[in-house]
Amino acid sequence: MIRHVVVFAWVPEATDQQKQQVADELRKLPPLMTGLRAYHFGPDAGIIDGNFDFAVVADFDDAGPTLPTATTRPTARPWTR
Repeated sequence: MIRHVVVFAWVPEATDQQKQQVADELRKLPPLMTGLRAYHFGPDAGIIDGNFDFAVVADFDDAGPTLPTATTRPTARPWTR
């Protein structure tokens, strides 16, 4: 099993609408990923200062063809750093 973890820090200019758009696009991905076992994403809980703002965790059966595609999607890039 491969666990792929991605964390985002929003740029100060990112609007709530843009952040929601990222979540909406991420929600569309699971049917496109073969070998996906589990998929979770959401905002940081805000418990510890200095954490990233948003995270995605995806568990795959192996490092098959889907993992490289999942790591290069530009969905959030304009609004993250």
